[in-house]
Amino acid sequence: MMARGIKGAIAYGILGTSAIAWIIASIGDPVVDTYNVTDFNAAEVTFSFSAIFDVANFPEESFFAAFGSDGLGNLGDGVSYADFFLIMVAFLFVDIFDTAGTLYSVGRQAGYVDEETDELHNSDEAFMADAGATIVGAAFGTSTTTTYIESAAGVEEGGKTGLTAVTVGVLMLSGLLLAGLFKQIPTFAAAPALVVIGAMMMRQAADIDWSDIGNSIPAFITMVMMPFTYSIAAGIAWGIITYVLINALSGKHKDISMVMWGLAIAMILFYGNVTID
Repeated sequence: MMARGIKGAIAYGILGTSAIAWIIASIGDPVVDTYNVTDFNAAEVTFSFSAIFDVANFPEESFFAAFGSDGLGNLGDGVSYADFFLIMVAFLFVDIFDTAGTLYSVGRQAGYVDEETDELHNSDEAFMADAGATIVGAAFGTSTTTTYIESAAGVEEGGKTGLTAVTVGVLMLSGLLLAGLFKQIPTFAAAPALVVIGAMMMRQAADIDWSDIGNSIPAFITMVMMPFTYSIAAGIAWGIITYVLINALSGKHKDISMVMWGLAIAMILFYGNVTID
């Protein structure tokens, strides 16, 4: 459908995959292969008209738990301030790298990266919005609320303005009243969209100078480490480490900025500590 230029092709792909899953489940066949199926991914796939208007509930166990006895209230008693600081720094690096990588990639896809300075337009506002969502989401007990690479799907469909973000936000709020409908969309139905998004993001690889080993190998390491580690942050971190090491050992240490040196040292210490632990 995308090859034919059909608008909404990604959404149709998700709905089509969901419909196939509902049909297979309705005739009594397993939707997920029984090999290597865990309790986490073996959720039943059904479609129920009566459940469409089920309303979402607040997560009772995690709602404001960050400020309770299992969170900040446990500092100094069960958890030391030093351990808390190390964990906070670790999450800080992960969130910053995840957000930076996603915003830059999606911004470049939308044409909001300056070709001369290679800077993302309105990056301060974008990072502040992401930081605010992360804080509010954590306080309300959800999983980390951050910028997702799936946003590239909206860019591909032509959504490149703030109105797109407002529209998506309103639709997300509708999920509070239509939670029953959204819960019936199986997680794996997004797989076709992710494949398409991955293909779209590879367009940026054409801008890499593959003849420059000091840039091409770190770029390659960054790209392959993301799916291998299931983390954008880990891919960026190892790309930075590789970039600094290659250029430093090849006599180009003067071309490495102090920021890159600092990040590389911090990442080496971080991953070294994780390995030792």
